[in-house]
Amino acid sequence: MHFQAPALLLWSLALVPVVALFLFRRRPRRVPVTTLAFFKSLSKSYQESAWLRRLKRLLAFLLACLTVLAGVGALAHLIVAPASGSLHSIVILVDASASMAATDAEGRTRLDEARELIDPLVAGVSPATRILVMSYDRRPQILLPHSLDRRAVRRALESIATRPVAGDPEKALELARRLAAVRAPAAVWHVTDRAGASASSQSDDVTVETFNVGIPNPVNAGITAFELRHLPLENGRLEAFVEVSAAAEEPLDVTLEMSVDGTLVALRELTIGVADEATETTNRARLLLPIEGRTGETLSLAVRAEGDALALDNALYARIPEFRAIRAVWVRPDPDPFTRLALAAISGAGEIECFESTPAEWPPADLGDVVIFDGWLPDEWPEELPAIVLRPPGSRGPVRAAPIPGDGLPIDRLRAIDQEHPLLYGVASERVAVTQTAVLETSSSLAPLWVGRMGPLMVAGERDRTRIVVMAFAPEKSERLPLLASYPLLLGNAILWTTQSATSSSPGSNFRTGDVIELAGDAIEWSVPPEAPVSLPRSGELTELDRIGLWKVGETRGSAALRSRSETLLEPRVIDPDDDRLGSTGSPLRGDLRPWLLWTLLILLLVEAWLFHRRGVF
Repeated sequence: MHFQAPALLLWSLALVPVVALFLFRRRPRRVPVTTLAFFKSLSKSYQESAWLRRLKRLLAFLLACLTVLAGVGALAHLIVAPASGSLHSIVILVDASASMAATDAEGRTRLDEARELIDPLVAGVSPATRILVMSYDRRPQILLPHSLDRRAVRRALESIATRPVAGDPEKALELARRLAAVRAPAAVWHVTDRAGASASSQSDDVTVETFNVGIPNPVNAGITAFELRHLPLENGRLEAFVEVSAAAEEPLDVTLEMSVDGTLVALRELTIGVADEATETTNRARLLLPIEGRTGETLSLAVRAEGDALALDNALYARIPEFRAIRAVWVRPDPDPFTRLALAAISGAGEIECFESTPAEWPPADLGDVVIFDGWLPDEWPEELPAIVLRPPGSRGPVRAAPIPGDGLPIDRLRAIDQEHPLLYGVASERVAVTQTAVLETSSSLAPLWVGRMGPLMVAGERDRTRIVVMAFAPEKSERLPLLASYPLLLGNAILWTTQSATSSSPGSNFRTGDVIELAGDAIEWSVPPEAPVSLPRSGELTELDRIGLWKVGETRGSAALRSRSETLLEPRVIDPDDDRLGSTGSPLRGDLRPWLLWTLLILLLVEAWLFHRRGVF
């Protein structure tokens, strides 16, 4: 607490005549009269006791002194702020991330409260102190360089707007410290709704002060994770993985709605608890929702909860990606009718397209999505192409096989190492009888799935992010395998499993807001169903996705959503009445105290007028 104009404190000398008048007491004149009856009825004050008269005189003296002091304090510009005379600069750092758009019971956002907190503090800063204004979400932004113009500072604060982007306070604070150190000694005023964003700290040159404007008891629910992915071993069908998180003091009832092109297709009622490590309770719910829709249709998710404070994390939009059949190239030196029949059976559904080739034609012009080597291996292994090897004649690339001489070894009963593996989905391993043609060598990347008397006869794994399956048996020489449905299922599972990572890595191009992607085009089109699309110009190849909704640049399409647990899980503001730091919400007095002093002066004058003139107490 200090005065901006201490020279005007000389007006406090007005207390001298007030004290002198209080101490000076004029003796009353004595006049002899014939009777006292009339004088006794003139005023009640003469009937009061001496101590009561002294108390009234003291109260009148205090009212006069307080009136003078309130006026002097207003003239001398009394403020509650750091001693700005010792500061060369101040950096105001305002959080503009998505959570600052959360509203309280009165409908005020956290950014509105931040401005109300900062305004009186700026008014209390010395005119000789320069102020720099910054805001941040995922990246910091300088809105006003060091300036002495207070009107420019207020305009910069008014220009701050929240964006649906997650915040990164650490990078912003580091930049603010460096900018403040340019004109040291300096202070950084960090305004945010995060309780643990950064504790107040002080160094030799820069002091960092954090102001919390969060909601005392926030209630919020939002979508914090989302992914569209293909159902395991079902290339034509999708499912949505959704995570809904909630911030509340008690378990919160949440409704999740899923729509396709505006038609409600799924509704889930969830009860999300409060995070508690002792009871292993989490503040989020995860679920898988099957998607029933056609290519190009719009999928939308909406979360609803009573008393929800933040709307930016309640909605998510995505496009159902285009379906494309998997292209498999079958390379064999001599045709196998059983394998051809099995590939024809799995190609009938339209999810898989098989093309035949010979070793003389290797490599073909179109390698497809997966290659099936049947009884033959190339001299140079295709490193980035998923592969299925049938009847390996020897070792090549990642395949390590020792052929069994003759016609192979019949295996009446084999052992499944991992029956839950996707390759064995629907396959009756206990009924399969095969003729093993080679013994396979396992490694850290290829693990055994079927094992016979001579060792592993089917292995699968991943090598350099490329999936490989090796089957060391001859279908045409096997007793029951070609006649069972297990063989087409096994081949279909192998094709789908080896290509799953490539076909389902990022269906729909769903990004988080704040992501920067490279696009080619002059404009980006944003749409939020059912509203009309909005086209915005863009320059350069890099584009920051700063909106929630569907976007389109040329033929490239995608979506963006907040999906941030740190923004959804609003932190409650804890008010400490013993905290006398600048900006503490426990005290209503902060910043410029001139309005308070002027109101006090007015109230004192009104009280004095009422006591002296209206009631005639004195």
